[in-house]
Amino acid sequence: MDLKEEFIFLRNLGLNVTLFGKDHKKRHRGTGDRNLFVVVTRSDGDKLHFQDTIPEEDLSRLKNWIRCGDPTGLTAEWKEVHVGHSKWKAYLAGENQEIDCSGVLDEMFVKEGGETYTYARTGEAKWVKITHPEDQIRLSEHSGKPNSEAKGFSIPSGLTTAEQDVYNILLDAAQAAKARNGRAPGVVVISDLAKDYDDLAAMVMLKELDRSENVELEAYIANLEPARKRTIYGRVNLDSLGLQHVPIGVGTKASTKKHEEYGYEFDSSIMPDEKTFQPNKDNIFENGFELLDLVFNRAIQEDRKVILVLISSLTDIAEYTDTEDRLKAFQKAVGRVYMQGGYSISAEGIPTPRDDAANNTFDMPAAERFHPRLKNIPSDVYTKVAAYATNIPASIFNDLGDTKHPIGKDLQNRYQRQGVQFYKTACGAKPVNGTTQEKFLHNLSSFYEKHPPGKQTSEKGTPLPEDGTPLPDPGEDFDPNEKFNPDKYDIIPYLTKGLMYDALPALATGGDNLVDKLGVLDTESMASQTSIHKVIGTPKQDDSDAKPNIDSKQMAFVVSTILKGGLYDSVQNNTGSQLE
Repeated sequence: MDLKEEFIFLRNLGLNVTLFGKDHKKRHRGTGDRNLFVVVTRSDGDKLHFQDTIPEEDLSRLKNWIRCGDPTGLTAEWKEVHVGHSKWKAYLAGENQEIDCSGVLDEMFVKEGGETYTYARTGEAKWVKITHPEDQIRLSEHSGKPNSEAKGFSIPSGLTTAEQDVYNILLDAAQAAKARNGRAPGVVVISDLAKDYDDLAAMVMLKELDRSENVELEAYIANLEPARKRTIYGRVNLDSLGLQHVPIGVGTKASTKKHEEYGYEFDSSIMPDEKTFQPNKDNIFENGFELLDLVFNRAIQEDRKVILVLISSLTDIAEYTDTEDRLKAFQKAVGRVYMQGGYSISAEGIPTPRDDAANNTFDMPAAERFHPRLKNIPSDVYTKVAAYATNIPASIFNDLGDTKHPIGKDLQNRYQRQGVQFYKTACGAKPVNGTTQEKFLHNLSSFYEKHPPGKQTSEKGTPLPEDGTPLPDPGEDFDPNEKFNPDKYDIIPYLTKGLMYDALPALATGGDNLVDKLGVLDTESMASQTSIHKVIGTPKQDDSDAKPNIDSKQMAFVVSTILKGGLYDSVQNNTGSQLE
């Protein structure tokens, strides 16, 4: 009986199975290199199967399956094992040195294309780290649902049952798309990495869509000055997610004005010194347009379309398509565009950029040149209306930090520092995009929820709370030589909402079928949009209120789940060359 049949047997018992091997770096010989541990849980994730709840016949078969040469002579028993943030029950095999488990392990590591990776005496195998359960690093998980049999993909441990359901939807959608199209669509991203925390969040989302084979991440461009520094930041973060094969290119300065670089932008534990960083010519392009040439021309030669994700200033894509040859390449290669920004649609069906979208106002002439070039290419724009409605709870940033992945720590730190900086700007003379102190306190904090505004206002016109609580002081500027201290800033206890602008279009790249199955859009409010260009988060009009066009709660849940799952996976499978 082959391994696949045995997994079906286990699944039919209502079980999830996680396999562990011992770390034998200090062992030099013997059957100790063939040790296998199995963690068994119910598929619903709520309760565990114990010996007396499994029929004797099935228990006997289960024992036979997991009894793989344990030289320690352990008797078969249940033990508690800590894996990530969860406690599991492990059924440990007794001694049976006559069974060679290396063949089982060989089968476990077969990847798509027939390439096989075997269990190694050094304790290392490609893409995974083999270790004793007590070291808290998972080897490989096979969830008790059919889709989890997909080669090369595992649902990260540490997720709830509902969160695991999101991952099974990812797998369903990927398999359905592959059956229709033969391969996942390629994705090219232009992003102002490091400017805001949502840029990094979008990268994690795309990594999981790539890993689940809903998309194939082909290239990144980092724009906005200092563009090369952002490219380096993007490179090391892609590496930390196991995306060393995805090239990244240096974009334009992406703004008609000089960008003010804030201290939090490149404050990351894995950010190298820009001056001493040695780029790899294979995965860093000093000219982003050359990388676009490469990806677009390859798609044309292979007679396929790519998805373009625009989540920053439109300077790069506008300048790229200013030349006739490159415009033709863009029109032939790009099958759909997903954007974070804002446009209205003319009577002729042509997108027209709105001046209340920051990604347009970075370089409005570029936005005005580029939008008409979308006329015959389907596009979806996710606006700030949808982003504000998503209302990601601030607790997600603590969850991401708890994953111990450097990106999780970066996002946790960045959320607070960026919130303090944004509030300070909102209180100043030149609020960004019209976000005044009052709007910030209403939309980006819980201050007015805890202290409802009264009729009195401050000198700047900001409503004062009825209970007499003073408005949060914006605090002093950051001292770059001083460690960030959240206790110094009044606004931090009220920072309870996260804005994941760029994560929304990133999720949408998985395709209409995935978005529909995840239930993140309000299909009723979207029904009236019949153009090939869709606005998700329609702004307030003279005769109608703003419409988020999303299921706010479900969108927040799905985004949070994939962010956690993406970082859990990278930590548990040790996929990044830059991991601490």
